[in-house]
Parts: sequence; structure tokens; C-alpha cells
Amino acid sequence: MLDITEHFNVFAVHMLDKTYRDFVNTDLEYQELDCYLENNKDRFETIINSLNEENSKFVKEYIVKQSDKLTCANQCLYLASYKDCIKLLKLLGEYKNIFFNVKKSSNRDLIYWVTFFSYLTCN
Repeated sequence: MLDITEHFNVFAVHMLDKTYRDFVNTDLEYQELDCYLENNKDRFETIINSLNEENSKFVKEYIVKQSDKLTCANQCLYLASYKDCIKLLKLLGEYKNIFFNVKKSSNRDLIYWVTFFSYLTCN
């Protein structure tokens, strides 16, 4: 049975999939790189296949390992960012509760916090 951390990681990976699809559809630099790779894949395969079988297999495996490493790092960074966001929201909630429970707050302070939280929720 999965523990809560594993459930969270599965949830976050699914969230990452949507984020990744949105990124692929909107990031111009990614699209340019993807286009380059697509346009040059036949040339790459020709060069790889011109190597002897052992070297060809090694180069392909090496490239896959590099890609897997980057994917792993990206997922780890995404999870860390997600957890940091949750910590920040919790901290802001605690500050909001502390601040609004103080009876002698000035109107200026209240306006500041209302504006601050409005900004956070709108952006």
C-alpha cells in the first residue's frame, strides 16, 4: 500500500504531465529545439548506424541515460517547488490568522494585508 508521500508524488507527477503539455504547446525555445531534432533525426540515425554495433548501442544508451537524468531532475524540482508553495500558503495562512486576530490593527495594516492576499490570489 502506498504511503502519503508516494500518493503525493503520484499526484504531483500527474500535475507535471499537464504542466509539461502546456509548456510544450507554448514555449517557443522548446518548439525550436523540437523542430531541430525532428528535422535532423534521420541524419542522426544515419551517423549512429554507421558506427559498429557496439558503439551504436552505447551512444544510444548514453543519450537515453542523459534524457532520463534530466527528466528525473525536472520532476524533483517540480515536486520541491510544489512543496514549497504549500509551505508558503500555510505560512501566509498563519500570518493572516495572527494578523486578523489582533484587535488593535490599524486600518492601514488591514488594507496592506487585504491587498497583499488579493494580489496572491489573482496572480
